[in-house]
Amino acid sequence: RAVPGIMSRDCVVEVEGLHYVMYDTDIYVTDGNSFQSLLDDRARKIFLALADPSTTDQNFVQFNTEYKEVWFCLVTSGSGAVYPNVALVWSIRDSTWTVKNFMEMSAAAEGQKDPSGAILINNYPGLIKDANRLINQLSESPNNYRLIGAFADGSLVEFDTGPDNDGQPIDSRLTRTMLDFDDAVDFVTVDRGYPHFTWLTGDSVINIRIGSHRDTQQIEPSWGSWKQFDIKNDRHVGLRKTGSYHALDIQANTVMGWSITGILVEYQPSGMR
Repeated sequence: RAVPGIMSRDCVVEVEGLHYVMYDTDIYVTDGNSFQSLLDDRARKIFLALADPSTTDQNFVQFNTEYKEVWFCLVTSGSGAVYPNVALVWSIRDSTWTVKNFMEMSAAAEGQKDPSGAILINNYPGLIKDANRLINQLSESPNNYRLIGAFADGSLVEFDTGPDNDGQPIDSRLTRTMLDFDDAVDFVTVDRGYPHFTWLTGDSVINIRIGSHRDTQQIEPSWGSWKQFDIKNDRHVGLRKTGSYHALDIQANTVMGWSITGILVEYQPSGMR
């Protein structure tokens, strides 16, 4: 049997050692040696009718840990959409298919929410897919995962309320910890940051703060005060903190679309502590 391919680079996700893949004419699961189609006759007809061969580069696959679902997100044929507007959802628990329709979703990712239910936290190194897409969110608490969607109107939506009641708007937040700006043995003092953002829609002012860790044993950083930063007009922001490692915390509390591509910092050695 010929080995099936992959529709585009974002059309595969790994779940517990298995890869779930969307191909031009099939959706299958593989352990690297065997390949099993997940589509029954009805699901195959729906998939082939919905898929638009001219927009495959925008399609992607995302795992929803909360409900043990694999979301195969695609632009529907004839819709005129730029980003996926439908998902064929495979339930690993039940081995069943459902179809979810939504407005154009440029990307989806998993993130952890704080207890207040208002913000995303703990973003670790991920992939910025393009200027209009959400940074991949990864969490260290699997039992607290939430599936997050980035939509074409600049909003973020969480899918954590079950298959019949999705779509709760949330504020966005990005936190990075244990950043090593120099030799981890020595302490350094950061004085100023030059964030590189891409502004998309809505407001342009975000809040940013810096934190520090004395060593790898100090998991929760010591945070400095919040500073405002205007993505469209500001070049730098005062971020002063001394530590062996550092952390960055960025949040947007208003309706806006944004992405960050990096940050340059000014710092000076502070010796060993």
